Amino acid sequence: MINIPLYAGYDYGAIGFVVDLMFIMAYDWHYMASEPGSVAPISEVRNTIEFALKNMDSSKIVLGIPLYGYNWILPYSPEVLATAISNQNAIYLAMNYSGPINYSAVDEAPNFYYVDETGQCPCYLV
Repeated sequence: MINIPLYAGYDYGAIGFVVDLMFIMAYDWHYMASEPGSVAPISEVRNTIEFALKNMDSSKIVLGIPLYGYNWILPYSPEVLATAISNQNAIYLAMNYSGPINYSAVDEAPNFYYVDETGQCPCYLV
């Protein structure tokens, strides 16, 4: 199986030629139905931007970034979807459960683990 990044499946040069602006959604590398992980790992965001800059006029690029995260129940099961949560609500959740907010230097993104009030739900939020 050939692994082609999603952004490489589009003809950025042709699209960039005919549009005034191109919105690039640089997020959802991990999503509700995926395994836990960063919504916008910095290496993937950089790769996408670099690809766009090589193939179109930079003045036409508008970069979309996430202002949300996902809350996965652990252990991860593909049958259980994560829930979306705003950045502000994620901070409140960490404060309510005294969960330290960690920072992934690899993904350049925050995350934290917590257990809810029932004690039966270890969760991971990115």
